[in-house]
Amino acid sequence: MAAVSALKGENVTRTGEVTSDGRDWVRPDLPIPLPPLAGGAVAFRRLVIGLREPAFGRAYLVTCWWALAGVLLLLMSRTVITPKFAPFVTATVLLIFGYVIVRVVSLAVFRRQQAPFEEHWIAARSEELREHAFDVVRFTLRPDRTNTAPSESRHQVLNLADPHDVGRLMRQQRADRDGHGNSRADIEFAYWPGSGERVVVERVRRELKDIAVHPVEGTTRVRVRFPDARYGRQPDDPRRWWGGGTRTTYWFLGGPVRLTATAPERSVAGESRVGGSGVTGSEPGSTS
Repeated sequence: MAAVSALKGENVTRTGEVTSDGRDWVRPDLPIPLPPLAGGAVAFRRLVIGLREPAFGRAYLVTCWWALAGVLLLLMSRTVITPKFAPFVTATVLLIFGYVIVRVVSLAVFRRQQAPFEEHWIAARSEELREHAFDVVRFTLRPDRTNTAPSESRHQVLNLADPHDVGRLMRQQRADRDGHGNSRADIEFAYWPGSGERVVVERVRRELKDIAVHPVEGTTRVRVRFPDARYGRQPDDPRRWWGGGTRTTYWFLGGPVRLTATAPERSVAGESRVGGSGVTGSEPGSTS
């Protein structure tokens, strides 16, 4: 990954138009929240149990420390502390053990609520990810050298806001589908990692047959969608507070992609309709 400002060259596509749509910055490492609760329950979970994120391993570790403190205080009341203060110490030990029991029961309840909530939450975020269109900052065509003329076998950076370059892409797609190669493409797209942070660029590679081009007449905004994308959970790191810390997601961007680009030259568009390439009509909701 790289910041957009690090990408140079005249064929970088409209980097100045990379924007956020305000939907929690669609990105790979989303923090997984706790389930929403009513006001009193939220205050109890946060202030009494100290659970502000789904770091249950750390919460159980804190509970163990409370239990150990109670045991040590009980031993001290039998050996070190004078009988005069024994009733107060005993009362304190009982309060500590009561708090430990409350923590154990509450954490068990909250953890049981977390599992189905996470499934639903990740499914909802995955749906948003599949619907989200990322701004493309660079598209690199890598023709199959075995069936390509030497002059065209080197990789080429295409500006998909240029009808001529879109025509070049569509001709290569048509040639591959006719059995004359297995070309690939690198698609570099931008996303916002969070509020106040710089835009980050990520790269995916696809065979041309897995790229569906949706031409939009006169658009200068090149965007990419991943219809089969989904989120997953990052595994807990046992080295950090017994599975503590903020739990985050990762994204899987496999499968075909849908690319919104400017319409190609009319002659190429006509050939594509006849030849049956991966070009479809304008994508619903596409804007210039």
